[in-house]
Amino acid sequence: MKSWKKPLKFITILLVIIIGLVGCRTAKRPINERTKTTTEKATERTTEETAPAKSKTPPSKTQTAVNEEGKIQKDIAEEVKKVKDVKEATVLIHDKTAYVGVELVASLKGNEKEITRIKDEIIEKVKKRDTNITTVHVSEEEHVSNRLRDYVRDVEQGKPITGFITELEEMFRKPVPRT
Repeated sequence: MKSWKKPLKFITILLVIIIGLVGCRTAKRPINERTKTTTEKATERTTEETAPAKSKTPPSKTQTAVNEEGKIQKDIAEEVKKVKDVKEATVLIHDKTAYVGVELVASLKGNEKEITRIKDEIIEKVKKRDTNITTVHVSEEEHVSNRLRDYVRDVEQGKPITGFITELEEMFRKPVPRT
């Protein structure tokens, strides 16, 4: 009688462990539309549905267009430097918006009235130089001018402006855009 009790205990313990392991694993449920991943949904589409849609971003510019825009940006920067109390200027144009970073003479620190006058004059000069520009953002903050200079260098090296346009807009959003 004792000989069958030991294997029976062993089998019972083994069955409890197996049932516990099988019962605790995740259930294989059928996937419904709400739980499908983006990839799964994409693979189910037909070729008609996956035909390329019209892109919202403009096609990349040719090197000639980039060079021409770079020349315009440099011309505008030179015009901005002619404004009294402006030591240095950097300009980046995207669509119909110009982003201008300027370094002003140190004596203007804290003189908001004079800084506002200079910014207004810069806006006038930019719009006069390129009539396609509808919005001009101007910043005299050093970190903004430095970042803008880096972006201009990146664009000149062939990097697309769309890669950092959101960051650029955020930088200029803190100061109120001036048009």
